[in-house]
Amino acid sequence: MSSKPSLGALLLAASTSVIAPASAAEMRPGRWLLTMSAAVDGVPFAMPAVTAPVCLDADDAHWGVDRAEVDGKGSCRFLNRRVGDDGAVRYQMQCEDRSATSGEFEFLPSPDSVTGNGVVRTGSAVIRQQWSGERTGDC
Repeated sequence: MSSKPSLGALLLAASTSVIAPASAAEMRPGRWLLTMSAAVDGVPFAMPAVTAPVCLDADDAHWGVDRAEVDGKGSCRFLNRRVGDDGAVRYQMQCEDRSATSGEFEFLPSPDSVTGNGVVRTGSAVIRQQWSGERTGDC
Protein backbone atom coordinates (compact mmCIF):
# COMPACT_ATOMS: atom_id res chain seq x y z
CA MET A 1 0.00 0.00 0.00
CA SER A 2 1.37 3.39 -0.99
CA SER A 3 1.77 6.14 1.61
CA LYS A 4 1.10 8.68 -1.14
CA PRO A 5 -2.43 10.10 -0.78
CA SER A 6 -4.83 9.75 -3.69
CA LEU A 7 -5.95 12.77 -5.70
CA GLY A 8 -9.50 12.17 -4.43
CA ALA A 9 -8.36 12.25 -0.80
CA LEU A 10 -6.38 15.43 -1.37
CA LEU A 11 -9.29 17.05 -3.17
CA LEU A 12 -11.60 16.04 -0.33
CA ALA A 13 -9.37 17.87 2.06
CA ALA A 14 -8.94 20.78 -0.31
CA SER A 15 -12.55 21.00 -1.28
CA THR A 16 -13.64 22.26 2.01
CA SER A 17 -11.19 25.06 1.77
CA VAL A 18 -12.30 26.88 -1.33
CA ILE A 19 -15.51 28.84 -0.66
CA ALA A 20 -17.04 32.15 -1.70
CA PRO A 21 -18.74 34.77 0.50
CA ALA A 22 -22.16 36.24 -0.13
CA SER A 23 -21.28 39.80 0.87
CA ALA A 24 -17.79 39.88 -0.59
CA ALA A 25 -16.61 38.81 -4.02
CA GLU A 26 -18.12 35.53 -5.23
CA MET A 27 -16.28 32.90 -7.22
CA ARG A 28 -17.86 32.61 -10.66
CA PRO A 29 -19.14 29.27 -11.91
CA GLY A 30 -16.96 27.68 -14.56
CA ARG A 31 -13.74 25.75 -15.01
CA TRP A 32 -11.19 26.32 -12.24
CA LEU A 33 -7.61 25.14 -11.91
CA LEU A 34 -6.95 24.50 -8.21
CA THR A 35 -3.56 23.79 -6.62
CA MET A 36 -3.27 22.38 -3.11
CA SER A 37 -0.26 21.57 -0.99
CA ALA A 38 -0.49 19.73 2.30
CA ALA A 39 1.69 18.66 5.21
CA VAL A 40 0.84 16.05 7.82
CA ASP A 41 1.79 16.88 11.40
CA GLY A 42 4.66 14.66 12.54
CA VAL A 43 5.78 13.78 9.01
CA PRO A 44 9.15 15.36 8.18
CA PHE A 45 8.30 16.16 4.55
CA ALA A 46 5.45 17.85 2.72
CA MET A 47 3.36 16.12 0.10
CA PRO A 48 3.90 17.39 -3.43
CA ALA A 49 1.42 20.00 -4.59
CA VAL A 50 -1.53 18.67 -6.57
CA THR A 51 -3.14 20.70 -9.35
CA ALA A 52 -6.49 19.62 -10.76
CA PRO A 53 -9.15 21.18 -12.98
CA VAL A 54 -12.68 21.31 -11.60
CA CYS A 55 -15.95 22.44 -13.12
CA LEU A 56 -18.04 24.37 -10.59
CA ASP A 57 -21.73 25.08 -11.11
CA ALA A 58 -23.35 28.04 -9.31
CA ASP A 59 -23.96 26.08 -6.08
CA ASP A 60 -20.45 24.60 -6.06
CA ALA A 61 -18.91 28.03 -6.78
CA HIS A 62 -20.68 29.35 -3.66
CA TRP A 63 -18.76 26.74 -1.65
CA GLY A 64 -15.68 26.82 -3.90
CA VAL A 65 -15.59 23.06 -4.36
CA ASP A 66 -17.11 20.32 -6.46
CA ARG A 67 -19.02 18.82 -3.56
CA ALA A 68 -20.03 15.72 -5.52
CA GLU A 69 -16.32 14.93 -6.05
CA VAL A 70 -15.46 15.58 -2.42
CA ASP A 71 -18.44 13.89 -0.86
CA GLY A 72 -19.46 11.14 -3.25
CA LYS A 73 -20.94 9.08 -0.39
CA GLY A 74 -22.94 11.94 1.12
CA SER A 75 -21.30 11.68 4.54
CA CYS A 76 -19.81 15.20 4.83
CA ARG A 77 -21.55 18.42 5.80
CA PHE A 78 -20.25 21.95 5.33
CA LEU A 79 -21.23 24.10 8.33
CA ASN A 80 -21.10 27.57 9.86
CA ARG A 81 -20.08 29.44 6.72
CA ARG A 82 -19.42 33.09 7.51
CA VAL A 83 -17.75 36.05 5.86
CA GLY A 84 -15.39 38.19 7.94
CA ASP A 85 -14.95 41.93 7.71
CA ASP A 86 -11.74 41.16 5.81
CA GLY A 87 -13.74 39.35 3.08
CA ALA A 88 -12.39 35.93 4.07
CA VAL A 89 -14.83 33.04 4.14
CA ARG A 90 -14.57 30.64 7.04
CA TYR A 91 -16.39 27.35 7.52
CA GLN A 92 -16.21 23.87 8.99
CA MET A 93 -16.62 20.38 7.58
CA GLN A 94 -17.87 17.36 9.49
CA CYS A 95 -17.96 13.86 7.99
CA GLU A 96 -19.70 10.84 9.40
CA ASP A 97 -17.12 8.34 8.22
CA ARG A 98 -15.04 5.72 10.03
CA SER A 99 -12.35 8.30 10.82
CA ALA A 100 -14.76 11.05 11.94
CA THR A 101 -13.05 13.44 9.52
CA SER A 102 -13.47 17.14 10.33
CA GLY A 103 -11.90 20.39 9.27
CA GLU A 104 -11.77 24.15 9.50
CA PHE A 105 -11.11 26.29 6.44
CA GLU A 106 -10.54 29.90 5.48
CA PHE A 107 -10.23 31.37 2.01
CA LEU A 108 -10.25 34.69 0.20
CA PRO A 109 -12.26 34.50 -3.03
CA SER A 110 -12.69 36.77 -6.01
CA PRO A 111 -14.64 36.15 -9.21
CA ASP A 112 -11.56 34.68 -10.94
CA SER A 113 -9.11 33.63 -8.18
CA VAL A 114 -9.00 32.15 -4.70
CA THR A 115 -6.41 31.50 -1.97
CA GLY A 116 -6.90 29.74 1.32
CA ASN A 117 -5.80 27.32 3.99
CA GLY A 118 -7.31 24.68 6.20
CA VAL A 119 -6.77 21.97 8.77
CA VAL A 120 -8.26 18.49 8.32
CA ARG A 121 -8.37 15.94 11.12
CA THR A 122 -8.92 12.34 10.12
CA GLY A 123 -8.23 9.46 12.47
CA SER A 124 -4.97 10.35 14.20
CA ALA A 125 -3.70 12.53 11.31
CA VAL A 126 -3.74 16.32 11.20
CA ILE A 127 -3.32 17.67 7.67
CA ARG A 128 -2.51 21.35 7.10
CA GLN A 129 -3.38 22.65 3.64
CA GLN A 130 -2.77 25.68 1.51
CA TRP A 131 -4.41 26.21 -1.84
CA SER A 132 -4.86 28.64 -4.66
CA GLY A 133 -6.82 28.64 -7.86
CA GLU A 134 -7.87 30.58 -10.89
CA ARG A 135 -10.87 30.47 -13.17
CA THR A 136 -9.80 29.35 -16.64
CA GLY A 137 -13.08 29.60 -18.55
CA ASP A 138 -16.49 28.02 -18.95
CA CYS A 139 -17.20 24.34 -18.46
